[in-house]
Amino acid sequence: MRGCGEGAGGLGADGEDDIGLLADARAEGLYEASELNQLLGSVVVPLDKVEKQLEKVAGLKLSKEDAAAVTRLKRITGLLRQQGKSLQAFWDTGVADHGKRYEEARQAAWKELSEVLDLEPKKGIAPEPKAVDKKP
Repeated sequence: MRGCGEGAGGLGADGEDDIGLLADARAEGLYEASELNQLLGSVVVPLDKVEKQLEKVAGLKLSKEDAAAVTRLKRITGLLRQQGKSLQAFWDTGVADHGKRYEEARQAAWKELSEVLDLEPKKGIAPEPKAVDKKP
């Protein structure tokens, strides 16, 4: 199950990056709105498929650890989907509340992804020493 989690985590990190890049591109006026809408849809729609697959996996007989991992991946997928849909709603309406929901989902998704993928170094923990090659 660990491999499955890492794969889905990778999809999540890609989705997080993609949504953020699209938001930045819109803010900078780098693409037409219609192009960005299509690109955002190409990120959000696959998240629905991932969530359906995770539902199937959740229905299997899983260890407690695997069930917790699936639950967490479902939560991350939901946050990414919410992030994308809130961004689209903000683009469509300009309503600040949608922008706020986008940012909240973005922050929550990043927190979850960084924990799952161990993206942020732990403070106060020294890295393992590396072996030194001694050449005569």
